Amino acid sequence: MNADVVFPQNATVPMERRIFVNRHLHMANISAIGFDMDYTIARYRRQAVERLAYDITINKLIQRGYPEEIRKIPYDPHFVIRGLIVDKQLGNIIKLDRHREVCRGFHGSTKLKTNDIRNHYFKKKTLWEATRFTRVDTLFSLPEVCLYAKLIDYSDAHAEFKKSYSDLFEDTRSCIDEAHADDSLKSIVSSNLETYLERDLQLPETLHRLRCAGKKLFLLTNSLLPYTEKVMTYLLNSFHAEYPSWRDYFDIVMVGAQKPSFFSHLEPFVEIDDNNQNLGNIVRVLERGHLYQGGNFTDLEATLGIHGEQILYVGDHIYGDILRTKKAGFWRTALVVEELEDDIRHTLTHAPVLSELETLAKERRYLATLAGWQTEEANQQIPGSSAQIHTQIAAEETRQQVKRLDEQMHRLGEVIDRTYNNRWGMIFKDKGHTTRFGEQVSNFACVYTGRVSNFGFYDPQHEYWTPPDLMPHEQDIRGW
Repeated sequence: MNADVVFPQNATVPMERRIFVNRHLHMANISAIGFDMDYTIARYRRQAVERLAYDITINKLIQRGYPEEIRKIPYDPHFVIRGLIVDKQLGNIIKLDRHREVCRGFHGSTKLKTNDIRNHYFKKKTLWEATRFTRVDTLFSLPEVCLYAKLIDYSDAHAEFKKSYSDLFEDTRSCIDEAHADDSLKSIVSSNLETYLERDLQLPETLHRLRCAGKKLFLLTNSLLPYTEKVMTYLLNSFHAEYPSWRDYFDIVMVGAQKPSFFSHLEPFVEIDDNNQNLGNIVRVLERGHLYQGGNFTDLEATLGIHGEQILYVGDHIYGDILRTKKAGFWRTALVVEELEDDIRHTLTHAPVLSELETLAKERRYLATLAGWQTEEANQQIPGSSAQIHTQIAAEETRQQVKRLDEQMHRLGEVIDRTYNNRWGMIFKDKGHTTRFGEQVSNFACVYTGRVSNFGFYDPQHEYWTPPDLMPHEQDIRGW
């Protein structure tokens, strides 16, 4: 055991390291825990990896005939956040609330005005078809969307560059997918792991504690063995005397899993050796100490002798890891949201501003209601009477107070936005309302947290309780 690793006993877990609960989860009922690798067990140095993916994608676009001039387009690591939507038809990037209404957006890197948003998305019902709209649900997607926005700017400024907005996106997506598939990205990462990966020294002890509690652990990743071997060795080898190799932490290791189809198809497992060579064995029963590629969740459950809600799967992808898992086999789910730690720190740091904004919002609601009452009272009074004139003046003064509060709240909102992200604000909220991404986290993940090692702060048999669900009328009754 690494002597530097300490999980405080009987101490309050730091807020940014806590596990947050959407659905009651009793770990005593969990017999097996599975982990994704990329952006779950493996935490990347995001700006370094994203810049690398951005540069490789530009090179591939130029090889496909794009002008050499695009090489000069700088990467902006703060331009996009997770949870956005790309409108490939109009070249817009937009943020939705939980009702699928557009909160804000950009055309390329130019902010959309309120009237533009209304004209594009509110004049008639928007059908959110995949042919037109693409979700930005993974951290891997951020560099491609950033580049797409820059290419929109370039295209708008160069009439001779004849590419539709949709073509620009599909070309960018194709090139970045190719960068992952042909190893041009991962070969650079794996050759310089210290530059691109963070070591979490609490991770080995966390896995050890789960194993000691009788949990079976398995690794289920889409990455192939050569890359997985290098990454996992860097993260886990030589940190714990009981585990000479990273593989010793896991009862079953599955690479090249092809999620999400792993949860919906019945592709067999193929056994591979340490050199990533196919041994020609198509297997249905998996053994500890062996390596497998492909496969399906049905055979995995049969091997484990564990089914449904006895299995917890930990991943970072809302759809590929979390939603598909629930639809296929009722596994319990834990979503790793890396951005959560910074979000919590910002919220704690700016708690006074957020509290002031909440107070102003309550005052505004009261005054807006009061203005309505005053107007209704004036309408019921004798036209032109001093009483009616007095009431009308009072109503106008109240409306002016509402207007001043709106301006004050707008200024505070801009302060808050700059704290989180200057263009997009919070990842889970927008102007006090839950975003589409926030709703997905709430609906699909049983629990969510910022990193895998946060489980180490809790007893392996811990019972995670959900906060009470309050409907709006209950919130009013309780004075919330």
